[in-house]
Amino acid sequence: MGIISFIVIMIVASKSGIRKREQAQANQANEVIPGRPTRAPLHWLTSNEREALLHRRLRDAMAALRTVIPFDNGMGLNLRADLEQSALAVDDHIVALYGVAPALRGNLLMTALHAVQAIEAGVAQYSEAVTQGNVAQLDQVRKQLAMVAEIQRSFGPY
Repeated sequence: MGIISFIVIMIVASKSGIRKREQAQANQANEVIPGRPTRAPLHWLTSNEREALLHRRLRDAMAALRTVIPFDNGMGLNLRADLEQSALAVDDHIVALYGVAPALRGNLLMTALHAVQAIEAGVAQYSEAVTQGNVAQLDQVRKQLAMVAEIQRSFGPY
């Protein structure tokens, strides 16, 4: 009887461990920036809700940003950090909007969309700057970051 109990306990413990590992992997896949937990719900990994789509666009933009890190000789380090911080802040805003009544979200989501688009454009310009060695392109990144900051000021209490 003791061996059967031991085997049952081991199976349950194994399943629990697998479940925890899967949960941790899902949480990591949902992060906008690796190692920085997000408040975004896990179901946003596959959801077609507008907030989820915006969240994943930010996550994907930050993944693209990380792919050009090996090409960066340090000329855009601060801008890369600013893009990451802006993405985190916009993502937090999107998560907060998810709690707003659907009838009130329309214009708020449109504003968030503009912020996401500006971050995506900033990432594209940053990538071009560091891979082509085009320092002048970094000014365009700064302009996109200024646009994101302006949009963030309009976010209001959400």
